[in-house]
Amino acid sequence: MIFEHDGQNLYYERQGAGKPLLLLHGWGGKIESWLPVIRDFSGERETIALDFPGFGRSPEPKTPWSVTEYMELTAAFIRQL
Repeated sequence: MIFEHDGQNLYYERQGAGKPLLLLHGWGGKIESWLPVIRDFSGERETIALDFPGFGRSPEPKTPWSVTEYMELTAAFIRQL
């Protein structure tokens, strides 16, 4: 799935049902880093994992980002959920 905010696309996946569990990878990570966690929790929780811009299947930002831009995108994503 794709979430778009201020011209930036963010790839994410949702699996399972129940209370949401948002999985945020570290620097250099991607959704695939979470596959064992998604497998183990999606039977009882809705797991939501994303690829931050420039990682996995999310395109790089058009200009370099600081932690602030990643935080703002994550906050907008959570509000959309």
